[in-house]
Amino acid sequence: MHTLHPPTRWTLRHWQPWPWILSALVLATAGLAMRFTDQVQWSPFDFVAAATLVLGACVLLELAARRGRQRLYVLGVALGVGTALVLTWVTLAVGVLGSEREPANAMFLGVVAFGGVAAVAAWGREGALAWAMAMTAALQAASSIAAWYAGFDTDAWRALAFALPWLASAACFARAARRSNAA
Repeated sequence: MHTLHPPTRWTLRHWQPWPWILSALVLATAGLAMRFTDQVQWSPFDFVAAATLVLGACVLLELAARRGRQRLYVLGVALGVGTALVLTWVTLAVGVLGSEREPANAMFLGVVAFGGVAAVAAWGREGALAWAMAMTAALQAASSIAAWYAGFDTDAWRALAFALPWLASAACFARAARRSNAA
């Protein structure tokens, strides 16, 4: 079994700096863009929401890396968390279907919520996480097809593309489970 690093005590000196630096850059870029263009107009609430999303994703990635599991496990977590982050960000910022004010966008936040609850229920078990992410991909596809039937033709196909990283996450967890069972 390949591990990222041996299990260690939880201390701040062992934390990976790159996700945190990237998070700070994302938030700083938005603040800087507001000074140079009228296209970016964030309220204090927008910054709080963005910081919560990005920092929450960083914490989840850090916890996955801390478990000292296989690289495939950590990649599966990164794909799942990254997809959830991007899908939530797009849904809240500009909307997947039409504008961010379109009520039908709420179903994509439901997909993210389902994936989160299913991942928590899987409790770190690779095989269960593979099923959780596969079911999340199926729900993403079903939501996209429902949007297509509701008349969001072009947007529905873009929404369907979010099923691919959910499936890639499932594939990583499935391979990690096979490797764990073989060891």
